[in-house]
Amino acid sequence: MPFIGLIEPDEKTADQVQTTLEPFCKEKACQFLKFKTTTDLDRWLAEGSNSSESCLLLLMHIALNDVTNEFKIRAAKEKYKTDVVALAFEDSKVPGHFIFSLPVENLIYKPLDPAILFEHVRFAVQKSDLLKPVAVHSLSEKCEIEKIRRFEVIGLSDFGFLCKTNSELVIGQACKFYHPIFANQSKQSCWARLISKDGDTHHFLYCSVENALTNLLRKKIAEAKSKVKDISFHGLSHEVKVSAPRVYLQLQDEEEKQKLAEYLGRKFPKYVVTDWKFNPKDPKTEIELLITDQVWTVKALEQAFIKRPLLIGVGRPKIKDSELAAAFEIDYLRMVYPIDRNFMGKALVSLFPDSPEDEPAVTTWISTDQKLLQSEPIEAHQLSEAAFTYNRTPVLTRGSLQEFALSEEDESDLKPILSKTQFAVDKPNADGEFTHQIVFFGIRDASLKKLRLWMRLRHIQSQANNS
Repeated sequence: MPFIGLIEPDEKTADQVQTTLEPFCKEKACQFLKFKTTTDLDRWLAEGSNSSESCLLLLMHIALNDVTNEFKIRAAKEKYKTDVVALAFEDSKVPGHFIFSLPVENLIYKPLDPAILFEHVRFAVQKSDLLKPVAVHSLSEKCEIEKIRRFEVIGLSDFGFLCKTNSELVIGQACKFYHPIFANQSKQSCWARLISKDGDTHHFLYCSVENALTNLLRKKIAEAKSKVKDISFHGLSHEVKVSAPRVYLQLQDEEEKQKLAEYLGRKFPKYVVTDWKFNPKDPKTEIELLITDQVWTVKALEQAFIKRPLLIGVGRPKIKDSELAAAFEIDYLRMVYPIDRNFMGKALVSLFPDSPEDEPAVTTWISTDQKLLQSEPIEAHQLSEAAFTYNRTPVLTRGSLQEFALSEEDESDLKPILSKTQFAVDKPNADGEFTHQIVFFGIRDASLKKLRLWMRLRHIQSQANNS
């Protein structure tokens, strides 16, 4: 009879695992065998006809700080022709890459949570199925969470940054980023738009500018000791070289408009700046940039202009991150009053690099070892403490590692959750996307508690919205 084996020196833990997995072993018509060491397992296999028994899965206790873990686990997988789930106590001193590199189906922390153990053993054994969790609660309603990618910082300034990534991003794409340098009250994020890329080097311009955060960022940059020289920031490429951008100012605040017009005339003498009032009866016109505090729609822009200009929205109210993606379809940059002309000047140099400013502003660049966390909102289905599904293309390889975070207003305690691709369907849906099942990998007790609370609040909110 096939078996699920456990290598666990602690008898109390071994008994708990056996009790937890008895229903699953009965369902799979396999036996559960517990041993204190692999030597005990070898001795059992050597007895009589036991050598012919197949191991469906091996659960192994490990010490996270043991540098030979990877070797031991690979040896066990090869010797017993099976996959491994590791059991271990948390150790905050162990580097993350030690954990990420473990060749295991999952890592489950002690003290064990029976429901989590049960689910991840099911996932490890039944690899070729899209499974619905049975021992933990799942949200019936879909919800938005965030997929996290880590970018290496080359240089960071008060108007943008350079980073390295192999992620496939599109010029003009607006992205949300987390980093401690953006910390301001309960937030530690900013939005930036990709304006140029050269191989794996990507050039981002901040696209949602709040003066309080910008001033705080400048202070942190000034105090930083890790200054970087010889940074070459590439501006936005245009189909046709723009050496004299045509700019319309559509601002109701007369004082701000006059200050900005004077600033543009002094710093950018080649710009053709016009104080503009929109009249729907006027024929379509063509410009490169519209600086406005009015609300525009895509349809209105197409009716007013021969070709949609870049739009810098000024005096924009603060809105939720979930609403910003739609706002960025209209606003290339979003700014507040009073206009930060220092940032505006650097942004314009980036947007129209073929029309440089007179008396270029000095920019200080710094480096940081902490990576930028780029956030991509995704729609999760059947979210539970163990797993969830979501649709995407192209298909991910089984076992590929990813990170996800819970969308929250308070970003001060952001801790991405490491996850693995468990399963992907082989046929796309009507939108051409493939359903993927993702399991949480090595999820810690603190993250579990946070996830459960987050799910409970989302469920309550969903019920309130539907009542």
